Amino acid sequence: MDFVFANTQILRSAMMRLVILVLLSFLHIIAFSQGKPCSAGKKHYDRVGKYLQMRDWNNALIELKRLQAKCPKFAEAFAIAGDIYTELGQYDSALANYERAIRANPDMEPTIYYLAGKTAFQVKQYDKAIQYLERFLQEPNLPPVIKEKAKKFLRNSRVAKELVQNPVPFDPKNLGPNVNSKYSEYLPALTADEKTLIFTRRLSRDGYMVNEDFYISTRREDGTWTEARPIGPPINTPLNEGAQTISPDGRTIYFTGCNRRDGHGSCDIYVTQRIGGRWTKPVNLGPPINTQYWESQPSISPDGRVLFFVSNRPGGLGGRDIWYSIKQEDGSWSEPVNLGPPINTPEDDFSPFLHTDGRTLYFASEGHPGMGRADIFVARRQKDGTWSQPKNLGYPINTENEESSLIVSASGRWAYFASDRLGGYGKMDLYVFELYEEARPTPVTYVKGKVLDAETGRPISATLELTNLKSGEVVSQTKSDPVTGEFLLSLPSGQEYGLHASAKGFLFYSEHFALHDSLAFKPYHLTIKLSPIKQGATMTLRNIFFKFDSYELTEESRHELDKLVEFLKENPNVKIEIAGHTDDVGSFEYNMTLSEKRAKSVYDYLVSKGISPDRMTYKGYGFTKPLVKDTTEEARALNRRTEIIIIEN
Repeated sequence: MDFVFANTQILRSAMMRLVILVLLSFLHIIAFSQGKPCSAGKKHYDRVGKYLQMRDWNNALIELKRLQAKCPKFAEAFAIAGDIYTELGQYDSALANYERAIRANPDMEPTIYYLAGKTAFQVKQYDKAIQYLERFLQEPNLPPVIKEKAKKFLRNSRVAKELVQNPVPFDPKNLGPNVNSKYSEYLPALTADEKTLIFTRRLSRDGYMVNEDFYISTRREDGTWTEARPIGPPINTPLNEGAQTISPDGRTIYFTGCNRRDGHGSCDIYVTQRIGGRWTKPVNLGPPINTQYWESQPSISPDGRVLFFVSNRPGGLGGRDIWYSIKQEDGSWSEPVNLGPPINTPEDDFSPFLHTDGRTLYFASEGHPGMGRADIFVARRQKDGTWSQPKNLGYPINTENEESSLIVSASGRWAYFASDRLGGYGKMDLYVFELYEEARPTPVTYVKGKVLDAETGRPISATLELTNLKSGEVVSQTKSDPVTGEFLLSLPSGQEYGLHASAKGFLFYSEHFALHDSLAFKPYHLTIKLSPIKQGATMTLRNIFFKFDSYELTEESRHELDKLVEFLKENPNVKIEIAGHTDDVGSFEYNMTLSEKRAKSVYDYLVSKGISPDRMTYKGYGFTKPLVKDTTEEARALNRRTEIIIIEN
């Protein structure tokens, strides 16, 4: 950019054009009041103009210091020096010069107060920032764009002052040389069992980026990480891959691919699945998720049915907004919906991470009040489906730099993020820190295991579904690996859940989990054996409940009963016996009667849902067929059960 200095009258306004165009390109050009230096400083002033024209900042500063010494009341000399120091990123020196300009001439063009306030904010002198910005906003007839920007800096200054005065606990630890390298590592993703870490590594040569690829590392029993290795083809390619999210079981990855032949816009979202030990060829999600615009930064819900992502498509509130789409029964995705306020703002909102509890959202924003540039916020989905007002994660997690790409472990205790702070192995390294209590999500544990054929022991590809028994909401869903039978489902604490595993040609499996707020992060391990549908086969319904000492079904039983209805409709030739069982408390006669009435309650429910009475019988067995011969409460709870026996297929 060339500047021609015809006379001293335009030197100051020309420098302001430089600052505004280079640093504040969104502003209208606002010229400072013009002034002339004292006669002793004129030659230095002329030299400053020449050096500015050549963009020779160092010599311009030398001449400005001489000019300031000769003409200490010439405010423009200090203002221009402030502009140059701002251009060089030396904000402390910039602020000192702006303040000297104000002292030399408090009535000079008011934009000096904006620049002083903005610079004071950048060096964390928030009281000064507030003082100068409030003074600037007192001016009449300010251009709307710069006025709004000043209001934002003022708001952020007040918030940042409060955050710095009340720091949150923060002690980040580098993940070490097996994960981090001389290159940049960022955008981490973690499985629910916290044993598999996937991240992006930016490979470079001679200072230039060569490629971005995914790398994978696993946690050892001692808590250290194995040496990261490329995830390999078909995910990694000669093109760039990044901004990934991984399903809780580690078997599905959504990621961003840019400038590809099958792309719809500059960047699109793709999906790949792991079957056995291999990843499938990535598939472009296509419309309506991907468009001619920019789509990136996906985050998948724990049930695999809601995809959050970032796009600059029309219809948003700002430049980049967070959107979501719901997976339909046929596998297609719904028309994306803007997440709207209070999450999105008129500025950029991005890097969403939905925790495995399904209701806690972490994201980065330039629009919500914070420390500057982009801060990380947390919001929680309310019972009515709306989102709480986002909360800034606080200082020093957030700083005057840009923070983003934070993820939180399923347990809610640990947060992972990328940073270029000193002491790393490369430009950007991955770190972990213990997240303070108020910012944590609902703790989530997991159930992990295999689904096998009960007769042959061979792995089965089964559908596994975890349901909140109180609300009926499906909170997590997956399929077991067809090659290994392995599965993993997340279990948020504080609720009671029903787990169901089903596969065509087999009886379904039922399990019950009662998790409480005091739950420690203790995983469950199951080997589920599905019995083929044939005469004599039995399945236990562990989520059928009755009111105390009664045969009245509870509301929490409805989901399991509906699963049984679905099973009978899918297998119209099956005839069953509904068997009721009690514990050994009470008389033989009482328990025989109670168990038969409970079996009939199930029978009546099935009939009410359209199942023919000709396909069913019911019988009570009291405590004559206990699963466990013990008198503990745990044993009695196991013996109180409803069973389904296939009597004809």
